[in-house]
Order: sequence, then structure tokens, then C-alpha cells
Amino acid sequence: TLTLPASPRESRGRLEFCNNALDTQQQILIEQRVTNDGKSAVIAYLLLVFLGAFGAHRFYLGKTGTGVAMLLLWIVGLLTLVLGVGLIALAAVGIWAFVDLFLIPGMIREDQERLRARLAFDMNLRPAPAIPA
Repeated sequence: TLTLPASPRESRGRLEFCNNALDTQQQILIEQRVTNDGKSAVIAYLLLVFLGAFGAHRFYLGKTGTGVAMLLLWIVGLLTLVLGVGLIALAAVGIWAFVDLFLIPGMIREDQERLRARLAFDMNLRPAPAIPA
């Protein structure tokens, strides 16, 4: 069974669960919500292929800081392309986008784990519904 703490905490990048156990029905509901509300790998890869230089896939996956960095690097690369320096920045963006091909599954798993932990915590805070006699 899935258990969770009185308040969510993170240890070494992984969420720790302890104490309050969730029943099977709650676990099934959480997994359905994760499936429905989680990020899509297909959409992430399409954004990477068509708008990868702009960091669109990183914005979609909730990595806003690195998405902004990728976008700024692309813009700086384009603006300094005339000087020849821009080629280095554009090459860096291209390499970064290529590496992201392999990082997307991990980013999606991270998002699913965060969503799963949040839903489990929210579910456990709510009192069980009253069953009419």
C-alpha cells in the first residue's frame, strides 16, 4: 500500500512516504488522475522536434528556468550570428536539444511522481466520505 507523511518532504530527489496508508480505491484513483493529468511524451517530443530551439518542450514539462535559458541562448545566437560568435551558441542549443531526446522520459517520470505525491497528500487530508446508513 502507498503511504505518505503528515506533510510532504523530499529526500535526495525522491519523495518519502510513511505513516498514513491509502486504500486500494484511492491508489487506483490517483493512478487514473496521473494518467489523465500527466504530461504526454508524444507532445513533448513533437515540441522538441518542431520548437526545440525555443525550449518549448522544457516549458511544457515544467522546466521553465532551463526553457528560458535555452530560448535566450537561441536569441543571442541569432543576434550574434553575423559576428560568427553566434554559431557557438546555436551549436550549444542544438546539442542541448539532442541530449533532451534522452532526458524527456525522465522529466515525464519526475512530473508523474510529483503529481502522484500531491494527489496522495491531498487525498489523505480529506476526511473519508460519510456512508449513509
